[in-house]
Amino acid sequence: MKIITPLQYVDETTEVVANYMLKYTPQIFRLLDKVNEIFEPVGSSVLIQFNDRKFLITASHLKYEYESLYFFRDNHFHLLVGKFVYTNPNKSNLSKFTDILVCEIDQESNKFLTNHYDFVNAKHINFDYYPENQKKFLIIGYPWRKTRFNKIKNKFKIIPYKFLTEVYNGTISNDLKSFEDQLLILDYNQREIINIKTGYKKKSVIPEGLSGCGVWHIPNMLNLNQIRFNLVGILIRQDEYNKKYVIAIRIHIISEILRVYFNVNLQKSRITVLEKNNF
Repeated sequence: MKIITPLQYVDETTEVVANYMLKYTPQIFRLLDKVNEIFEPVGSSVLIQFNDRKFLITASHLKYEYESLYFFRDNHFHLLVGKFVYTNPNKSNLSKFTDILVCEIDQESNKFLTNHYDFVNAKHINFDYYPENQKKFLIIGYPWRKTRFNKIKNKFKIIPYKFLTEVYNGTISNDLKSFEDQLLILDYNQREIINIKTGYKKKSVIPEGLSGCGVWHIPNMLNLNQIRFNLVGILIRQDEYNKKYVIAIRIHIISEILRVYFNVNLQKSRITVLEKNNF
């Protein structure tokens, strides 16, 4: 009889939950070579909806760097089209740590995404979520090093990445401290990740390509029949120097962008209030 340790059980449970989250998580590509129609992966995203209005959320530096963003499913690429609101992440510290893009998708993009993905119903999102519980945050997205194009088969091999983590309790820069109300700093020591199946340390995946993916709070991983989850943020960047943590925009900033720039009927955030000149 196989004995399942608690750590292995959590790992297998994480797999089940992460696969569920994938239906809200499109991978993002850019057009590298227009003449030869060569695409490459650059990021991740999350889909949410308010009644009949549908939105894609990702990191703004993807749009700022590459301009045109694409999805890939069933050997077909589709251009993301819609109304975009996003920052220039290189403009200031404020924009660097508000590296977020919101797109209200148009009819054609809506049709493509609806055929292949689901949208998180905003009624189930707590936009004033505060991370009191420091454990069980699930990051799910697409590091570009785990996406490979097979020239022989003329298709992509795509491996999503899932990582269970907690709030980072180490030292952060003064710049980050200034934006703590709008950021979620999560433990990701890239050089010393613990493999929970073996218990040994190993180097983890470089998180390039995870930009724009969702951060989900999973408070009850051990009961598969009663799993609850909450979208609490969007990953935007890694610790630039020590590679010990990743940084996410907290969900209330996204609610403020939706309220201010898209006239979505949401209450002002009780944590951070945005005005149009803030973004």
